[in-house]
Amino acid sequence: MSLPAPFASTTTFQQAFADGLHGMLRQHDGLGVYILVLVNAANDPVLWQQP
Repeated sequence: MSLPAPFASTTTFQQAFADGLHGMLRQHDGLGVYILVLVNAANDPVLWQQP
């Protein structure tokens, strides 16, 4: 049994997660989305460094 694409590796999952947060910021302008992304980035130095 093979895993779905985002779960194939830790790196792939982390990139998919970061891409999802970035997409949410582009598609929504609510304060809740901004807070969600900020909290996740504040707890992950690699995510914080992404443009």
